[in-house]
Amino acid sequence: MVAPAPSLPALAHRFGTPLYVYDAEALRGRAVSLRNACAAPIHLLYCVKANPAGPLLEALHGAVDGLDVSSGGEVRLALGAGYPAATLSFAGPGKADEELALAVREGVTLSVESEGELARLLGIATPTCPANVVLRINPRVTAAAFAMKMGGG
Repeated sequence: MVAPAPSLPALAHRFGTPLYVYDAEALRGRAVSLRNACAAPIHLLYCVKANPAGPLLEALHGAVDGLDVSSGGEVRLALGAGYPAATLSFAGPGKADEELALAVREGVTLSVESEGELARLLGIATPTCPANVVLRINPRVTAAAFAMKMGGG
């Protein structure tokens, strides 16, 4: 028999306020619902910057295929939460050389955002420690059907 969850006032008394309480089963259920709503199999990643709480990331194990990270701190948090480096996708502009080196060393997939970032990455990666890279390409012209226009050409 499962013990009843403590009341919100009891949790606030125990942990103080403000207090954020999440229902792990509900979170995992939403991931299942999203998968079921898609016509084809998907590769589902949780975006850590939405909520980088370690226990939340741990609760999502098995419900998501990996994590989308956007900083070296998020890479370390994800690895600390038990996610294999191969399941992490590091995206976003402005990555420092130290962050690139961490991602290469750990085997995290890097979404390269610019020619300059690629050049810096080529200076960090080695034949014995290669980088896992995906390229982000922004078209010169954005189709009218898309609501968001990315910068660049």
